[in-house]
Amino acid sequence: MIVRGGATLKMHWEEGAALKALQQGKWDYVVLQEQSTLPITDPATMHKYARLFDAEIKQAGAKTIFHLTWARQHQPENQVKLNDAYFTIAKELKALVAPVGVAWEKAFKEDAKRVFHTEDKSHPNAVGSYMAACVFYALIYEKSPEKLTNRISSYPVSDSGMVSNVKTELVNLDKSEAILIQRIAWQTVKNVKAAAHQFHGN
Repeated sequence: MIVRGGATLKMHWEEGAALKALQQGKWDYVVLQEQSTLPITDPATMHKYARLFDAEIKQAGAKTIFHLTWARQHQPENQVKLNDAYFTIAKELKALVAPVGVAWEKAFKEDAKRVFHTEDKSHPNAVGSYMAACVFYALIYEKSPEKLTNRISSYPVSDSGMVSNVKTELVNLDKSEAILIQRIAWQTVKNVKAAAHQFHGN
């Protein structure tokens, strides 16, 4: 995992660490996530570096997955622009899309009181992260995340990459809420895939 807060795909490309890891490892999928607002303000730059990374990912024998993120809590109207930026480049490159932001939006429409953001109105809280995980599970395994656990514990990793030796509970959802999130994640992935097949005429 090569991550840095606020980093763009351009920054990752120019720094070289992500490219080195890609070329030295053996991967089935490689997830690309752009900085949260760049797809809204400058999709052309996002697409330029997405193309560069995708070429290297294909060269490595892997598949690209775009992590379609969510609008900030106080700017829900930006979800449309995020969707457009990610789906446009994914169609061009024949890449996969993990439609996390789309699933969040659907969840909010079902219950406006749901909160998936942290207090900064940008990053995901534990429930939002759980939704993201369910979307990725549904996409990669091509099956419903329903009946997966509603509790997740792990050894946290710090920003510097150090793994804690103390196991921490990351997610502990009410079972009924977990089932709703799992259902929304599965339905969203199915809908997006169906729309993509229709677009390509399959």
